Amino acid sequence: MKILRSILLTILGFCLILCGSDVLNMNIGHAELRQNYGGDAYTGIQNAECTTGQLIILQSDIISYGLGCIMIFGGITMIVFAIPTELKRKED
Repeated sequence: MKILRSILLTILGFCLILCGSDVLNMNIGHAELRQNYGGDAYTGIQNAECTTGQLIILQSDIISYGLGCIMIFGGITMIVFAIPTELKRKED
């Protein structure tokens, strides 16, 4: 049973590390740039949408970095727990 648990934890750990590295290297995309079309209301709306898009891209980058690091750390932890150890108690 310990061997099966070790094999499953190792496989899950490697899968989690691979998924975490994919999340870290994910292409977030780009936001629209600010442009001045004139002094009408559409320019203000477009600039507000541009600012919102840039903030969403920034938050997506932060979230993907954090989630990727957590996934890689979890995978390494699973691999460490998969190593079978036997502790012998010394009776005094």
